[in-house]
Amino acid sequence: MSGVAPARAVAIASLAVTGACLAGWLAPVAGDGGWPGVGLLLLLLLPLGLGVIGLARAQPRTAQRLSLLLPFYAAGFLVGAVGNPEARGWVTAGAFAVALAFGAAVSWVRRGAPDARPR
Repeated sequence: MSGVAPARAVAIASLAVTGACLAGWLAPVAGDGGWPGVGLLLLLLLPLGLGVIGLARAQPRTAQRLSLLLPFYAAGFLVGAVGNPEARGWVTAGAFAVALAFGAAVSWVRRGAPDARPR
């Protein structure tokens, strides 16, 4: 298959949407906290950005690490759905996106990462 495998493309897009939903949900609170709050938000978004870069480079190890990391983001979204009723739109969309990213990353790895380039 030329180009990007569908599972990897879905994982990349879902990670980007997860990061956007996380930023949309937490940016108002982080902005009120000043630079420390913004720094913590950026620190929270860093693994998702690195995951997008790693998947774009077709590195199966990145998808394996994401499969360990994404359940924690999902748990955070679920806690946010209960604890922050005014942000339910962001939280619901983020929970769906993180679940989709997890499934797509695991699917891509389970298929043997067929479009991975040799090092």
